[in-house]
Amino acid sequence: MFIARAVSSGRLLQGPGTLPPDLPKVSDKAASLYKAAYKDINVEYPKPTLVPPGPETPPFCHREYHDMESVFWLLVYRLIMWGDGKDELEYDGVHPYLRDFLSHEISSMCHDQRGAWIDQAEFPNLLHSRLRKGPIATLITEMFGIVWPEYALCEGVSIDFVHEAFRRLLINAIVEMDATGEHYAFGEPRGFLKNYSDPVAPATSTHLSTQLGNKRPSDDSRHSSRKRTRH
Repeated sequence: MFIARAVSSGRLLQGPGTLPPDLPKVSDKAASLYKAAYKDINVEYPKPTLVPPGPETPPFCHREYHDMESVFWLLVYRLIMWGDGKDELEYDGVHPYLRDFLSHEISSMCHDQRGAWIDQAEFPNLLHSRLRKGPIATLITEMFGIVWPEYALCEGVSIDFVHEAFRRLLINAIVEMDATGEHYAFGEPRGFLKNYSDPVAPATSTHLSTQLGNKRPSDDSRHSSRKRTRH
């Protein structure tokens, strides 16, 4: 469930090509820390362009940015699972998303449901209610935008673009959390997950996707879930 989507299927991501967003700016608060660690803060990255449509789709090839997408999915998993052990007002898309996310299997024949029915603006709503605003929500939303394009359909993308973007987003979030005192220790599960086993624990544990139910929501229910009131 942490593997990059294109690596899982062995083919390029489907759909129209999308340009990645601009490289994130290092915040003023994080600039001195970034310079101390990485020296040059003004490295120029070229503006990518979309590859003109042609009769043949470029072949799939494992690239460095796929490894960064795996880091993203691991972070998504840990953040969705984070809780303070107390009951919360849940977003009604959490259960079906977890079911799809945690039941993912590596297969060229398996339709990858991760992100297939939730968009960038909704993504923070999957988090615990305490995390839906502030640096954590900003971090995961902007990372979502970085990993989503199919970079094989773009020209002029630097080989370390995704890595550098993540580095900047992470240092911005860390500095902001330090400044605001927003520190979150990983320990207690979310209230509605108290009785579930960790699906990345030893194989003897029950898979969370099974505990949440094996039936995926229909297309109609997925569509309607987007229109429900957010909490």
